[in-house]
Amino acid sequence: NQKRQKGFFYFYQGQLHDAACGDLRGHDAAVEMVTWDNVLLNFKKLPGKRIKQRITTGLMSILMEASRIRDEALEECGTGAASFNGFSGRDNPAENRIAPAGADETGRRSGKMADICRETAAMADHILIIGIADMDGGYIAGHSPAGMDRSVFAAGMAGIMNMLAEPVQELNRCEMIREAIVRTDKGWVACRCLTADVYLGIVAGGECTPDEIQRLMDETAGKLDGLLN
Repeated sequence: NQKRQKGFFYFYQGQLHDAACGDLRGHDAAVEMVTWDNVLLNFKKLPGKRIKQRITTGLMSILMEASRIRDEALEECGTGAASFNGFSGRDNPAENRIAPAGADETGRRSGKMADICRETAAMADHILIIGIADMDGGYIAGHSPAGMDRSVFAAGMAGIMNMLAEPVQELNRCEMIREAIVRTDKGWVACRCLTADVYLGIVAGGECTPDEIQRLMDETAGKLDGLLN
């Protein structure tokens, strides 16, 4: 990330078992790392016997706790959660860069994607965040009625898709995962591949139903189709 910190998430059989960064271990390390900005993900396979299970809470709980901590920190700084843009301080590096060729068109497409996500969120009362991101954890566009951290969302969703890929491929002999709907102790996490490296993600409360999640993903993916091709 920006401070060149390094940490580790340890998954075993598709479940988060442990995390480590600096002097932190387990749940505290996981919460700390998902608040980092500009994260690069690296995946390495380790023998299961080398992984100690220190984390028993679900990934959704960790994401929600990290989002709450970020919001509280922003309120203490007087910036407000709604103004969070992934950077701290007055200067936003993204605003100070010279826009590359094609940036205007890319910006218009991202704006249209964000509008579609807002429309979808307005159709259901229990959506916490809906967004489009890439497999490297980069956030493209979206909307969060709950004010969730978009960088946490993008990195978490990429981690879920990458985590599921290998065991599912071994079981099903498939080449890629096109869709996943996961029920957690707090609600729902859903992912849909839109292209080979871009996906739609939804995090929703427990009041949603699988049918509602499926309908929202189908309708949103249909509206986004023309913007991705």
